[in-house]
Order: sequence, then C-alpha cells, then structure tokens
Amino acid sequence: MSDYWHLTRTHLEKGAALLASGDDDDLVYACLELRKSLEAYAYSLLQKYLSEVPLRAVETWQPDKVLKELLAIDPNSKASYKLRVKRNATENEENGAWKVLGEDRRLPIGYLRNSYHALGSFLHVPTIRQSARLADFAPARARALEIHNRISAILAPGRIIGNLGNLYHFNCCECETPVARRREFILSGGTVECGNCGQTYDVENEESGHIRFIPRSFSWIVRAAGHFRTSSRAKRKKVSTLLVRLAHCQQHCISKESDASNMMLL
Repeated sequence: MSDYWHLTRTHLEKGAALLASGDDDDLVYACLELRKSLEAYAYSLLQKYLSEVPLRAVETWQPDKVLKELLAIDPNSKASYKLRVKRNATENEENGAWKVLGEDRRLPIGYLRNSYHALGSFLHVPTIRQSARLADFAPARARALEIHNRISAILAPGRIIGNLGNLYHFNCCECETPVARRREFILSGGTVECGNCGQTYDVENEESGHIRFIPRSFSWIVRAAGHFRTSSRAKRKKVSTLLVRLAHCQQHCISKESDASNMMLL
C-alpha cells in the first residue's frame, strides 16, 4: 500500500521547486504537482478509516469525494485537534504535566474542493475567448503559492493522523476483512457495507445491548431439481439480467434483476 503521507510531501516539494523557477511553463506543472499533493493528503486520511468506509469511497479518487465519505462516517474528521496525555495521580505522586503528542491538522472540505478544482482549471488550454486576451499568470501563481503554503502548514513537524471513536468491530463473513462502525452510526440504524467486497449487513440491536450484523443475501428455488440455493449479496452480479447456470440439471434460467431478495426459478 502506498505511503500517502510521504507522497503528500513529495508532490508538494516538486510543486515548490517548479514555482520557484518563475517560469510560466513550469507553473502548469507546479499546479499538477499540488493537485497530486491534495490527492495524496485525502488518501492519507482514508487509510486511517479503511475499516469504516464503503467500497465506493475506496474506488473513487477525487479528494473532495473521499472527504465527504469520511465526514459522513466521522463528523469530526474535518476538525484539527491536539492530542495530549498526562499521568494520573497515585497515592505517592501527584498528577503529571500534560504532554502534547502531536497535532492532527485537517483541511476544511470546502477549501480542499475549491483548491483542487482551481488548480485543475490552470492545466487546460485557454478557451477561444480567453486566448483573445493577453495571458496573465499572476492570479494562477498567487493561488498556487497560497495552496502550497496551506499544505506546508499541515505537514509541519508534529503532525499526526488519528482516528478516535467508540467503534464496533467484526470481520466480513465473505472476505474476512475487518469492518468497523461508530456507535453513533450503529444506533442510527444505518446499513453497513464491507469496504473490500461490498457485502452489506443489516444491524439489529438486541434487548441485551448486544449488536448483531446480519449479512444480506438472496435465494432461489429450482423446482425441477428440488434444490434451494442461497448466495451472499456481495456475489450478486450488477447487470441488467442475472444468468444462473445449473450444471447438475442442465438448466439455464434468465431472470430480470430486481430489488427483491428472493427469486424463484422454474
């Protein structure tokens, strides 16, 4: 797995070197490197939440969409904070002094989205209307420098990436990937989706206080063969028709895909 923390800094330093040249042609490539730095920043956060994110978040690459997913999972994922610890008092010693372990610095989602798209706009060939005017690279350079400085502040010494919360953990029944969800999400009745294979689970709160994660599945009956078949939702084909091949009884059945969990094949 890529070290996105390292990539964030690597692309930032490449962008800084290109900006320092003062060449307008280098400015385009500087913007590209800064965009890559923002992408790596978003994925460095995502890595800390992999057991909590649905498959669609892992498959996407746009940093603003990644952070939207994280915000839905953890409302505090957009906020910066300092992590401090201290020793509790004992019979023989008083409380220890607070010690700062590091600062988890985050970019606001709105700022990241606007910066990402602004940098992208500098990469395109000017439109016909824009080309009629004298090219002015000063606004693009000023914006790129501002974004560079903002990312540099995020990466200053003492940065950590944390993920704090009250979590429920279990392993996916299909692929054994660890899955975690926050207590607030579970109590709200949300559906859980494995971030690796896409298997979905219904959540059941028992009177005892225990939580049950029930995998969704669909089933069908083959009357001619007298068999009952079931399969997990993760293995269901996302196509307009579902072809079920029953080799043991030489039957081919095609059924239109629907939202129903049960299908009967004659």
